[in-house]
Amino acid sequence: MNTMSRFSMVAFALSALLGSVGCGAGGACGRGAKCAADPKPTEADVKACQEQEKMNASDPCNAAAKALGDCAFANTVCAADKTTDAEASAEKYNTACTSQQSALTACCEKNTSSALCGGGTF
Repeated sequence: MNTMSRFSMVAFALSALLGSVGCGAGGACGRGAKCAADPKPTEADVKACQEQEKMNASDPCNAAAKALGDCAFANTVCAADKTTDAEASAEKYNTACTSQQSALTACCEKNTSSALCGGGTF
């Protein structure tokens, strides 16, 4: 797998995680799920998110990763059953979050030791 494919998979996984558990900018660890029938984060989920935010605070790509997570969360599509429609969300994310994806890619290419970028695997 080439570097960009590997990075794309990491970026999507990261944004999905940040979006789904409510991590992101602006104290978003407590924001919960976007779709009404999605599982609500537990107290342990929120605590883990807050700990992750603390660990990532000094990472050089933290702002770019948060922006991508926030974009993914904002572009979550809810299905008729009020759960996240993963396929529709991925399609929307791939259209709406291109600038955030590019910013994170550029940051990871510049900061190869960033833990948010795989800690030197790029």
